[in-house]
Amino acid sequence: MISNRIGRLELSPTLRISAKAKAMKAGGIDVIDFSVGEPDFPTPADIKDAAKKAIDANFTKYTANDGIPELKEAICVRLKEDFGVEYKKNEVIVSTGGKQCLYNLFMSVVNRDEEVIIPAPYWVSYPQQVLMVKGKPVIVRTREDNGFRLTPDELKAHLNFNTKAIVINNPSNPTGSGYTRDQLLELCDLAASEGVLIVADEMYAKIVYDGFRFHSVASLGDKIKAKTILISGVSKSYSMTGWRIGYAAGPREIIAAMDIVQSHTTSNANAIAQKAAVEALSGNQAEVNRMVAEFQSRRNFMLSKLRRIPGLSCYEPEGAFYLFPNVSSFYNTEYGGMKIRNSYGLAYYLLREAAVAVVPGSAFGAEDNIRLSYATSSENIEKGMDRIIEAMARLKESPQFKRTALQNVMTHPKTATEANTAIALEERDALVQEAEAALPYDRYFEWNANINGIIIQLRTNVPHLYDFWVENWYPAQLESDVEPHGVIYAVDGVAGRTPYGYYHPDLHTAIIFNSSYYGQIRSWALGMVAQASERLLDVHGIRAACLDYGGNGLALIGPKGLKRGSTFFRLLEDDKARFLSNDWVFVRYRGNEAIADAPERKFYVRT
Repeated sequence: MISNRIGRLELSPTLRISAKAKAMKAGGIDVIDFSVGEPDFPTPADIKDAAKKAIDANFTKYTANDGIPELKEAICVRLKEDFGVEYKKNEVIVSTGGKQCLYNLFMSVVNRDEEVIIPAPYWVSYPQQVLMVKGKPVIVRTREDNGFRLTPDELKAHLNFNTKAIVINNPSNPTGSGYTRDQLLELCDLAASEGVLIVADEMYAKIVYDGFRFHSVASLGDKIKAKTILISGVSKSYSMTGWRIGYAAGPREIIAAMDIVQSHTTSNANAIAQKAAVEALSGNQAEVNRMVAEFQSRRNFMLSKLRRIPGLSCYEPEGAFYLFPNVSSFYNTEYGGMKIRNSYGLAYYLLREAAVAVVPGSAFGAEDNIRLSYATSSENIEKGMDRIIEAMARLKESPQFKRTALQNVMTHPKTATEANTAIALEERDALVQEAEAALPYDRYFEWNANINGIIIQLRTNVPHLYDFWVENWYPAQLESDVEPHGVIYAVDGVAGRTPYGYYHPDLHTAIIFNSSYYGQIRSWALGMVAQASERLLDVHGIRAACLDYGGNGLALIGPKGLKRGSTFFRLLEDDKARFLSNDWVFVRYRGNEAIADAPERKFYVRT
């Protein structure tokens, strides 16, 4: 029922984690939320008064699709006063937030398979929106020791005939890093000279610290301005996140195309919010300065707290309201039976053990980091940071090898059962009903595994199958109500049935009766993930033993009888070899590269 394009996307991680934190709060848990980038200050009174006047004046009807003239004029005046950039009203469009501006833009300029260069760490929606319009996000990783700034050499290495645009987020969400004028000029001059459009996301332009001077990309000269689409809004600077007013300024033909896209999606932005935004941009700017001063104080306080944690490093941001500490030294640690292997695991640990919500860096393309927002009260920052310091202190290094006692038995049968892998829908429904009836409430085990981004759920009454499953895979997302892509029933002790398996390929449902052989469960799970990954993600499952040999990837692929396993283990005796996977990998593609990912947390080896 759901289109393939949606299967390639995911819900915004920041919104997902914030929703989890709010649900915990509703359940009576005192959660400190550092996950959402939303100022905690009230919208200034003069802006609210302007909205009330608009309501009283019955300014509640449709407006011009691209925004009311007085708001577009206010935008032009503000851009000139703040950044020395001149635009005409027909070079400006008002939309329902900066996020819609970006979507309208990508929809207007990016053709199928054209590439958009996105420096990482990146705001979570950039690559998702490029995928939505059938473009190709090209992720370029930046370095913390360079302030997470893209360099001209890094840009040049990723330019080709298919490059359509580059996204420059300044100051950055999630890192808070900002570009100097010289750094911007060198980067943007290269892009403009190559005919590449520059998407300048300047949403945090007014939130900068320590005398850092912000420079708009559009102020760098006529050549660069002609290739630049400036994205901004009132959400962050004026504490108006819920009012949903963003705007874009750029070449007239691109703005006109964005106007067409908007006319067939949302039409005009909220009329009352547009009137409020006129006051925000045209009125007294003192409240902005007051908020920025408070943000700077909070940044300094949170940063001082973070720096007390041994083994943690954190870049000091020039703007925005986020810290992006490197927490990779805490990977391969554990506490209370919970092992930390990545940023997602650490975020989950802090939510569970410290009742503090943070965003894993993997959401921003930076697995070594987590993001903390200081757009909350100083009291919350102090309380939350004390909890984080205590929780991090409890983490101890995990042993490299650890024996885990599983509820193991003599499995029967000892090989995979016969199976029908193309059952009809009616048979599938009847078999699921039979399996559910054979799963007693006091001996029922269920667990969602995240296998390379695809969620497979096991439902079983066999304890050792559950143990193997939990040890084998990474856990799924935080939500308890997550919808799995596929379900496996492994039900033993069903009277009158011989060991046999069934599979419905369209509904991704497997049912195995009277077998406790884990190897078949694992194989079916990998097959289901391969099927879903190829359809949804353009990722291909390959049965291969993989290792890193002197920095190069090596995959051993072949049918039975070629002694692939013994060859693989002999290669591992070489000091240049590093184990990646003994049996299965998923291959994804980035530019001209093929990248193999090992989906398993621990490896299953039949003895």
